[in-house]
Amino acid sequence: MKEDPSSISCRCSKRILHLLLVLICGLLLVGCTNQELENDLYNSKTLSIEDNKKVESIVSSLNYHKNFTYDKSEIINKEPYGIRIYLNETIPKLDLEFLEEAAIIFSLVDDVENISFVSEKRGQILDSYKREDVDKILEKNYNLDTRKIGSNKEEFNKYLMIRR
Repeated sequence: MKEDPSSISCRCSKRILHLLLVLICGLLLVGCTNQELENDLYNSKTLSIEDNKKVESIVSSLNYHKNFTYDKSEIINKEPYGIRIYLNETIPKLDLEFLEEAAIIFSLVDDVENISFVSEKRGQILDSYKREDVDKILEKNYNLDTRKIGSNKEEFNKYLMIRR
């Protein structure tokens, strides 16, 4: 017994519609997750590097390159204040920059002046930044600086949207 071609077409249309609905819901959930991360990051903003809990929350929550995972951080509590972020590498000696991560940290920790990203395994500095150098790059590329980005949640979220 042959099926009516219109019923086959109807079933295919329903499946496609169902698939599209699932895809749209999935995309909406991913969008919510990114927004929640942005808000969590900004809610951890601190005036002082001595607020270890908030600094740790910021550096551990960043989305590092796929070949790196966060291991730990070390806060340098003498001027100029700094942070060393230790990362585990899946591919050693990968030549990458961590400018975006540094810009976010400088925006959210007011008194930090330098940041180093260190290979936990090799103990070598992968990348290092001073606030003034990051501010020069941000000024040139976006007409912004880390203080402005961190001035309020709206500016912070605008910067995150620009860099995507």
